[in-house]
Amino acid sequence: FYTIDLTNSYYAKPINFSGSTYQGGTYFSDSTYQDWANFSDSTYQGSADFSDSTYQDWANFNGSTYKGRAYFRDSIYKGRAYFRDSIYKGGANFHGSTYQWVDFSGSDHQGSADFRNSTYQGWAGFRDSIYKGRAYFRGSIYEGRADFRDSTYPIGADFRDSTYQWVDFSGSNYQGSANFRGSTYKGRANFRGSTYKDVTDFSGSIFYQKVYFGTEGDNSSFSRFTDCAPRFYDETNHKNALFGSNNNDFTVENGRGYPIYRSLESLPLGCKFLTSEQKEYLEYKFQEIDETNNKLLEAKDDEEKARLSDMLRSLYKELHEWQEEATTVKAEDAAPGEEDN
Repeated sequence: FYTIDLTNSYYAKPINFSGSTYQGGTYFSDSTYQDWANFSDSTYQGSADFSDSTYQDWANFNGSTYKGRAYFRDSIYKGRAYFRDSIYKGGANFHGSTYQWVDFSGSDHQGSADFRNSTYQGWAGFRDSIYKGRAYFRGSIYEGRADFRDSTYPIGADFRDSTYQWVDFSGSNYQGSANFRGSTYKGRANFRGSTYKDVTDFSGSIFYQKVYFGTEGDNSSFSRFTDCAPRFYDETNHKNALFGSNNNDFTVENGRGYPIYRSLESLPLGCKFLTSEQKEYLEYKFQEIDETNNKLLEAKDDEEKARLSDMLRSLYKELHEWQEEATTVKAEDAAPGEEDN
């Protein structure tokens, strides 16, 4: 398809757009889908707009590539919503959306919204969103600005294995467990003004620059952990969090919640600063990724594009493998008694 405009559409029956390639801008906004909608494995050369839409059954956007900006804001998903294994080369806007499907089976692989294993090369925004079921963001890579402000993740929010350049989770409300483990934050990470009502896990993560959970002296900015203290060190799996800055703010509301317990180094218990060698590796790897991305954008030959895409995937894999090793606490470095847990 070249430029296509299907705004204000109504689909009474299942609709299948999977495997499509759109050469120009694509507009599906202000639409209603009474049955399931399948947009998986598609490529959008220009901007793609799915904003202000309602999906009464499941919606599948898995395995898609967006070369321009992608808009999904202010949408309602009454069934499962799938966005995993996708690539966003421009900005991705999911602001103000509601994911209503709730799973009662107890499975860790069911949820209202699934964004796993996706790559955001530009900014990504999820603010003012509501997740009534589990939300999965694990295995994703955020290279540009990511914005999760004023979002609600009621049951089992999961942000594992993610890489961010600038991330804003401020003003969010997590009514279920929130899983951020195994994430790498390339730039500053902002968790100010958020409420966590269940288990919250940051273990195995790397905060390359500053991280904020509040601003000292500003009560309105404090985050709150109402069920239990957040976990930055997983004693069972011997995974800790690493920090690149000594100027973090772990201020949280203690009166109606739990504190972030810290060591004499002002880091969460069990955590460490990145070593100079680890910082040098990350800087080098980030530079390699940026340079490969720029070459890919300029490439004209299909074979060259394929070669650079393979190289990029290899670089991301190397980064994840290095992170896994770097955040694993060796037995000799564990606190007394931990090796028996």
